[in-house]
Amino acid sequence: MRNLHLTRNMVLVREGGTIQAIYREGDGLVKRTLPVEQVRAVYAEASVTLKAGAAKLLMKRGIPVHFFGRDGSYLGTLWPREHLLAGEVLVRQAEHYIDSAKRLALASRFVRGATANMLRNLRHYRASGIPLDGAISTIEGMHSRIDSAKSVPELMAIEGNIRETYYLAWNELMPDEFRYTGRTRRPPRTMLDAMMSFGNSLTYAACLTELYHTQLNPTISYLHEPSERRFSLALDLSEVFKPVLVDRVIFKLVRQERFDESNFDADLDRVVLNDAGKRRFLEAYEERLSMTVEARGTGRRVSHRGLIRLEAYKLLKHLLGMKEYEPVEVGYRMYAVLVYDVADQARMNRLRTLLRVHMNWVQNSVFEGELSEGELRSIVMGIEGIIDHEVDSVIIYIMRSKDAVERKILGMTKGNTDFII
Repeated sequence: MRNLHLTRNMVLVREGGTIQAIYREGDGLVKRTLPVEQVRAVYAEASVTLKAGAAKLLMKRGIPVHFFGRDGSYLGTLWPREHLLAGEVLVRQAEHYIDSAKRLALASRFVRGATANMLRNLRHYRASGIPLDGAISTIEGMHSRIDSAKSVPELMAIEGNIRETYYLAWNELMPDEFRYTGRTRRPPRTMLDAMMSFGNSLTYAACLTELYHTQLNPTISYLHEPSERRFSLALDLSEVFKPVLVDRVIFKLVRQERFDESNFDADLDRVVLNDAGKRRFLEAYEERLSMTVEARGTGRRVSHRGLIRLEAYKLLKHLLGMKEYEPVEVGYRMYAVLVYDVADQARMNRLRTLLRVHMNWVQNSVFEGELSEGELRSIVMGIEGIIDHEVDSVIIYIMRSKDAVERKILGMTKGNTDFII
């Protein structure tokens, strides 16, 4: 199941059991069938008119529709009827909010998780020789004060100082045109602000989508204050995942793929991603969401999207008194590019099945992805049992991390771009 991103102005209409997207291309109109049976959530990042029949079909299938403004800000969600809410869970959520000690304990864990993932990002680049010792030391000092906070407002102040120090450290990583000079959100006023705002909105919507598939009520939160017109529990969860999803996508686009001013539109008071920039950002973001890692304590691999769901389940277990919640930490791993030339179709199909468990398909005979040493050994052993060493060939290029690779694409992008329209 994938996210479907609608980046063109269009009308969605129902035809039987399908939904047709109608939009202008050149001088004519295009009608395209949407793969709703494969869609987890719809992201409307342009002006999308949703006819009643299409809306009913999406709601029947339990597919939320998230709407975004031109500047990438989150506007709202067309939410299917809740089908998993449970009274006991709702009561426990409320209890943990009303009890100030329980609320503070959970809020502290969200901040600890976010800070740990920010530190992982900075330590990774420090290992490459970038001078980040001062920022890391400062954040580590503030990190040690998280559990001593006496109230949620005090905790939020610590979290704000941590993020400010973290973002200022980006100036050691990023080119001058992407310098951090302070956050401006509505509207974003710099290219970096535009990328951060769009990525944070996507992550909020991704967390909200996963919460829909649990028994948790998304309006009761612990770090952020519950209020009208927002699903604040998704804000709590997104704090943990923004360094893992948004920040690493920004680093990838700016440091490796040479994202520049040609990917933005600017007017008097705001900077926004243009259509080409938004599409490139979405491709990188969906690649990151789909990338698999080994989920600690489960013995199985899940996508980053799956990690969000697991995080929600961990929170649910905490609320029910089953297991203390500890936030996920996602580190960096080696990066591998695997190319193959296999003579027999049956062996090729077996090889692709093996590789899809661990890596991302990017070309007909090319896979790439982040791997642990154990995963690489598992892949090599699996390949040894599949290929014919007399006629087949597999080459694996291994780098310390994905940051060691500068990736250029000429011509069409293969892979998962069919879900960006």
